[in-house]
Amino acid sequence: LGGTIDKFIGDGALIVFGSPEQRPDDGARALRCGRRILDAVSTWSERRRAARGARRERRPLCRSVRRRAGSDAQFQF
Repeated sequence: LGGTIDKFIGDGALIVFGSPEQRPDDGARALRCGRRILDAVSTWSERRRAARGARRERRPLCRSVRRRAGSDAQFQF
């Protein structure tokens, strides 16, 4: 979908869309990516629960910002 994994934070990930070049559908692509991740986690969780009786909770967060921090040489999100 065109996103870039910027970093992993614990069991989460920061995935950036629209950098270094913005596209008009960045927000929609980011939401589709989030939906796919939630679907994959849900499938994995159901299999885990069936095998071990344990379930993994999912807590999505999608945030949209229109600015960048840092210089052209180095970006920090």
